Amino acid sequence: MKRLKKLFDRSKTIKSRMILKSIFAGFFVMYAVSCSNEEFAESESEVQDTSIQDTAISVKTITAGEIYKIKGVQSDKYLEVSAYSHQNGANIQIWSDNNAASQQWEVLSVGDGIFRFKNVESGKCLDVERYSTENGGNIHQWEYRGTTNQQWTLVDDGSGIYGIINVNSGKGLDVENRSSTDGANVQQWNYYGTTNQSWVFEEVDDNVSTGSGTPMEAFDEFNPDSVTISFDGDDITIESTGLPNHTSPYWEDTNPLYIEPVVATRLTPGRIGGDRSYVLTVSAEPEIAASSTATGLGPIGISVSGVPIFNDQEGNNRPIEEMIVETFDYAGAHNGPSGYHYHVESSDVPENTVLSNNDEKLVGIMADGFLLYGRKCNSVGDYPTDLDASGGHISSTQHGDHEFYHYHIINEIYIGSSIVLFGQDYQGTPSSLM
Repeated sequence: MKRLKKLFDRSKTIKSRMILKSIFAGFFVMYAVSCSNEEFAESESEVQDTSIQDTAISVKTITAGEIYKIKGVQSDKYLEVSAYSHQNGANIQIWSDNNAASQQWEVLSVGDGIFRFKNVESGKCLDVERYSTENGGNIHQWEYRGTTNQQWTLVDDGSGIYGIINVNSGKGLDVENRSSTDGANVQQWNYYGTTNQSWVFEEVDDNVSTGSGTPMEAFDEFNPDSVTISFDGDDITIESTGLPNHTSPYWEDTNPLYIEPVVATRLTPGRIGGDRSYVLTVSAEPEIAASSTATGLGPIGISVSGVPIFNDQEGNNRPIEEMIVETFDYAGAHNGPSGYHYHVESSDVPENTVLSNNDEKLVGIMADGFLLYGRKCNSVGDYPTDLDASGGHISSTQHGDHEFYHYHIINEIYIGSSIVLFGQDYQGTPSSLM
């Protein structure tokens, strides 16, 4: 990303007329608070000086064109685009630090001490919805159009803490109800300089990934007896015979990997084998799409064992039921017209020596090119708490320090004791898996 490298002058002054719309004039400090507070301010220190003089506001050095995380002083949480969205109108909220590109903002000058904030993940800008000038006007993202509801000034308290004032409305960026909860909404309100209207800019290291690029080390995890990986420019092709490297009662009883059922109470017809081939070609740098895509029947990904991954449906509008679960072996698979395939997470039994169960192991790659990991994440050593609706987030994994978007098995029981491998929408654009 091109850096503009234009410094804000420490002595740069912004006439207080840019914020007069948000400050009540008077000869005393008023005890008033935004609707996000829904109560009177408890002390005069919570309310900014309401003088209407042409007071010069000093802006400390920030580098235009650089990328920052913007942290709320009260909540200690970061301004972000909800659910990593790329869509116009996606909501702005606060969330705990997750190093995601959706929490990173490029500060760009539009001249005269006015700035816009461009989200690194989506490329869209901080925007007051419908040009609102009302208290409570919602903040979302939108493609940049150069309008004043997308432009902002900075009010510096002299200690590196800022108010962020909208040019169109004159109101300040405000966390609704003074909340410190992950997912709390961000709105605009008369600016008083309260802690829920105060922000710290943390510069993002140039070496921090913004979440693109699949780590090549991950492909070392795939079963070489079943899976072939090839690279052609930016494309990765995964070809599989669909034959697993673990035991199952679905093997022919003459196969060395055959075992008696240890989980399944009955078996579906057919056995592992036959002349099958699954081919998937994806980008080495998959991107989150503008909108999600529902998975379909049939293979939606290829597992590390080479077995195809299926979703949470057994047929058209027929979710997995208990009678279907009874046919799953310890690997969470059964046989069908399209061959042996996985639906749910494998069981914690001694026979399971290969597959993920309540851990951080790599499960496979989905048809949109994003990797699928177990319920836990290596970056935190536990269940991740910042997953989107599809079980995805941006973090490092056991495959290096590189941070990238990937899925996890969502840690929720689907039926009985079974946990579905992937029952959500793709967040990327799926390729055909034949």
